[in-house]
Amino acid sequence: MDDFLLWGQSRAELRTALHEVRSYLSDALRLTLKPAQLQPVGLGVSFLGFRVFANRLSLARGSRQRFAGKLRHYHAAYQEGEWSEEEYARRMQALVAFTLLAEANGFRRALIHRFRVLS
Repeated sequence: MDDFLLWGQSRAELRTALHEVRSYLSDALRLTLKPAQLQPVGLGVSFLGFRVFANRLSLARGSRQRFAGKLRHYHAAYQEGEWSEEEYARRMQALVAFTLLAEANGFRRALIHRFRVLS
């Protein structure tokens, strides 16, 4: 089963919805869920490389660190002639695409400027 988040207005609402989801998955699909975690989301929830809030999405700390490391590696591979311009552009496009879902424009701009990736 893929990971998922379930939002609600109260713990009681979430417990009811969780029971219904568990029943459906068990009866219709013969799947079981891992133990659920009910928690307030004021500070966000780490989920699939993002920090999920009720009204926005940001990059999780680990994702930001991996992005910066890959950016340095990709730039070095291109500068040292290991990759063609086309290969570099393809990899950079995929790297940046992951961050486009999140509110990360300032983060991307700062790193690209810092490493002078596009020069």
